[in-house]
Parts: sequence; structure tokens; C-alpha cells
Amino acid sequence: METLRHAYEDIERLEQAIADRIRKPPRGRYAQKCVEHQIKRFLDEALLQAEFIVNNPIEEELKTITDFDREYKRLKLSYVTYPDRSIPDNTYSKLPWQTDNDPALVRFTDEEVFGKFLDLNVLFETYTSLKGASDVNYDTFVSSFDTLVRDLPDSGQSYFTFLTDLQSYLVDFIRRSEPLYDLDKFLAQTEADFQSQWVANTGKIDGIAPAAGSETMFCDACQKHFKTTTYDSHLRGKKHLRNAQAVSADSHNSDIKLGTPEYEKQRTLYCILKLAEYLRPVIKATVENNERKQAMTTRERQLEQQAIRTEYDDPSMFESKLEVDSDSDSDDLTKSHNPLKVPLGWDGKPIPLWLYKLQGLNMEFTCEICGNYLYRGRKAFEQHFTEQRHLNGLNVLGIQSPEAMKEITSIQEALDLWNIIKTNQRKERSKEENAVEMEDENGNVMSAKIYEDLKKQGIL
Repeated sequence: METLRHAYEDIERLEQAIADRIRKPPRGRYAQKCVEHQIKRFLDEALLQAEFIVNNPIEEELKTITDFDREYKRLKLSYVTYPDRSIPDNTYSKLPWQTDNDPALVRFTDEEVFGKFLDLNVLFETYTSLKGASDVNYDTFVSSFDTLVRDLPDSGQSYFTFLTDLQSYLVDFIRRSEPLYDLDKFLAQTEADFQSQWVANTGKIDGIAPAAGSETMFCDACQKHFKTTTYDSHLRGKKHLRNAQAVSADSHNSDIKLGTPEYEKQRTLYCILKLAEYLRPVIKATVENNERKQAMTTRERQLEQQAIRTEYDDPSMFESKLEVDSDSDSDDLTKSHNPLKVPLGWDGKPIPLWLYKLQGLNMEFTCEICGNYLYRGRKAFEQHFTEQRHLNGLNVLGIQSPEAMKEITSIQEALDLWNIIKTNQRKERSKEENAVEMEDENGNVMSAKIYEDLKKQGIL
């Protein structure tokens, strides 16, 4: 009875530990995965305790107790004599969320980003080395590896090894990224579906046959893949005819042989297709992430990988989101106390008033061309003449010479100056045109433009 009571206490403490971790989730993604693995371990331990309670019913022991009061006094005296026994074990509640020897700390590669994306680089290299593999890039392989594997011709042991490695990786990825998902139930259901189809269809599985347009055909009698160009001639071969006769002779036997090499390959391939169907959102996210990385510079990729590696060793990522939010709220209250509206410094606090005046931030400049935008300080005001906001305002006004509009913020002044500039430009062009003079046969001197016009008209 006492052992069963301890089992019930363990279940209650495990439930409390799980509730604590669900109520205060950590803010880091890697920390969230560690906590999910801890919850999975707590659930497994609670199930073991529940199984122990079910297999050891208390009714049998109650029948053996003839004097309940005497037994109760004995237990009470025992706890008075040994008071430490009454102290509950809070191991689960006090268990830290990040320990060096904690099996919940699961490692991910840089490409996986704590279970957000797949990392199929090694499997892609293996695929490209297989006989009959399609010539595709990595992004295409990730987005449609289930179709590529299904259409891949059987090249022997290397083909089966590749299928096994791919299946192992997908199963391991789901266990690491989604520890609370009942993967064992999913795999058991997949195995049951495969065996039922294998027996019902006499060794043929729906969805595993190569797609239309594939370069290979599978022969059920010979249990081999053949190219479409040689499949017809294979059907007329003596070896195929003997195998076909043997299969027809055993057709009365309803038992389908299990454990054959073809059975294992088909079962592995069927499992891969089901896993790929389940991981379809992750596959889509992986392709989008690869496209995003292609647009990044080398420096940006290095900074992103450094941030990923840093999160493994950052204990602050295991802090609760609620605690972080409360801290940020208190910081916001402290920062909001700024009656003079002084700009904030690098530490998030208002800069000193003397520095505020020294930098000229107490002076305000309004630019009508920028839509009456307010600039604080002379430095910001001078810099804004070369910024996109001011240049777009000049383009809207039709002004093509922003260099001449420096220090001008009024729209009317800018238009008046632009008209003066255009007038001066026309005068300059007229002077350039009249600078060259020509003389006709009669000795009349005129500008080159007038001379060319008269000559074209035939007057000269």
C-alpha cells in the first residue's frame, strides 16, 4: 500500500513539473525543444508509474488487513520515528531546465536551426552518386526527394542503404524536433497499412510504383527494375517466362512471403513517402530558407550561424517568456519617464541635457519639401538634403538639380529658383549656339544655326 501511495505521489509531482514548464515556456527555440524533451521524459515516467499501479491493485492487500486501526497506528508511529520519510521528493519540480548531463539537450546542425528545417546535404551527395539518379540541384532534391527516390532505379545494396539512411534521418529528425509527437504510433500505423496492402495486392503497393514518364519498370515475377527500352524484350526472355510460370504455380497460396529483399525495400520506401507527407510544411520552409540564403552575403550567413551557435550556450534563452516580458515592461516604465523628450542613448536612457544642447538637438528644422518633416539638430538637417525623402520631394516638383537646392526647404522658393536656373540654362545654350558665325558669298555674317537653316531652304 505504501509503495502504491509513493507511485501516486510521483505521478502528481510529474504532473506539477509538466504544468510548470508549460505555464512558463522559455523564450529560446532551442530551450523550448529541451523543455519538450523533458516533458516527454516526465510523461514516460508517469506512464510507468501508472502501469505499476494498474498491475498491483490495492484490493488484494486490503483483504489481508484484519485490524485497520492497529495498522494505521503502526504506520503513524513509523512516520513519527522516521520523519524524513514524510518529506516529498521534489526532484522533478526542482530539476533545472538546462544541465550538462541532461539527455533532453538535443543537438541540431546549423542547417536545421533547432528543428525548423531539414539538413539533407549528406543524403543529397549520396543520391547523386547512385546509378540512374536524376541530375538535379539541392533545392529540387529537398522539395521532391520523395518523388526522386520513388523513381530511382534499384541499383542493389547501395540503393537499399540510401533508403535506410534517408528513413533513419527523417525518423530521427521528427524525434528531435517534435518529441511530444507520438511517432511510434505513426510508424506502427504505417507498417500496418503497408502489410495490408502488400497482402491484398500480392506484393504491389499503391503510390510506390514509378510515376508516369519514369525511365524504369518493375517486374513482379523477377523482382527487378528494368529500363522502359528493355522491358518489352525482357518479358520475352526465357528467365522471365520461367519466373512467371513459378509465380502462377504458387498463385493458389494466399500467403505472401515477408522479409524478402524486395519486401524490405518497398516497406522502407513506403515509410519514406509517409514521413515526407507528414513533413511537407518543414520541406516547404526548408526550400524557402535556402532561397533566402542565396540572396544573403557571406558576412550575413556567418553572423546568422554565429547567432545559432551562441544560443546553445546562452542560459538566458531558458528564461521564461513571462519573466522576460515583465522585465521589459518595467524597463519600459523606467524609460518612459522623459518629460523633456530628450533622445535616448545607446543604453536606452535619455542622454544628458548638456550633451543634448551641445549637439544642437534642441534646434528644430522643418522641411516643407519633405512633407513638413521635423529634423532635430543641425547635423540631421544638413544630411537630409541627400536622403531619399528629400530627393523624392524634389522629383515630384519636377526639379532635376538637387545640388542647387541645398538649404532650401520652401516649395515656392525651390520652384522660383528652378525657374531662374532653367532661364539661365536656356541663355547659356543660346550663347553657345551663336558663338560660331558663318559668312555667305556676299559677305553677310550670321550665326551658324541661321546659316544652316537658310542653306537647307535654298536661299543661299
